[in-house]
Amino acid sequence: MEATKVTLSDAELALAMDPQVMLMKNAVVDAVYGLFGRVAERQREILTPLRPRFGEVFDLPPKIARGEKYRGLPYVMLDHPRSFSPTDILAVRTLFWWGHFFSVTLHLRGRWLERFEPGILASRARWVAGGFHVSTGAQEWEHHFGADNYTPVESLGEEEWGRGFSDLGFVKLARRHPISRFGEMEELLSEGFGDALEILHLSL
Repeated sequence: MEATKVTLSDAELALAMDPQVMLMKNAVVDAVYGLFGRVAERQREILTPLRPRFGEVFDLPPKIARGEKYRGLPYVMLDHPRSFSPTDILAVRTLFWWGHFFSVTLHLRGRWLERFEPGILASRARWVAGGFHVSTGAQEWEHHFGADNYTPVESLGEEEWGRGFSDLGFVKLARRHPISRFGEMEELLSEGFGDALEILHLSL
C-alpha cells in the first residue's frame, strides 16, 4: 500500500523555517517559570501561619512543571500545597495555558472535601466577591473555563449552591486572569491564592 504523502501548508512551512518562533516560545515559558517561582515564595509566606491548623498537607515543597499538549497547547503549572492520593486531594494549582489564561484553582476531594464543604458553602458571598468559578464538569482534570466545565459562583442561586458537591465527588474553585495582565500577575495570582486559603482557614 502506498504511504500517504505528508505535506505542510505554506503557513506551517514558514513557521518550521523560522527559529525565532521557538526561541520566543521558550523565552515566554522561561518567564512564566520565573514568575511562578516568585509566586511560590509568596505562597509560602501565606501558608506559614496556617501550618499548625493543616498539618502535614503543607510539608511538600512547591512543584513547578511544564507540558506541551493540554488541548494541544503548552502550559506551565505550580502545585502548592499538593497533597494527592487516590481518595483524598487538597491542592492549589496555579496554571498558565498558552493563548488562554492564568488561573488559580483550589481542588478538594475525599476527606478534605468533607472537612471543608460546610464552610465553603457558607462562604458563597466571599467566593462571589472574589470572582471565583466552581467546577460543574465531570472531568476532574480538565482546566478550561468552558460552560461544560466551570460556571461563575455568582450565577448559581442560593438553593443550587447549597446542594453541595457530592454528585461530582470533588470541588474545584478557580479564578482566572487574562495573559495580557502579565505585568501584574505575581500580585493577582498571590491574591487569588490568599483568598482561597483564607476561606479554608475560616472554615476550620
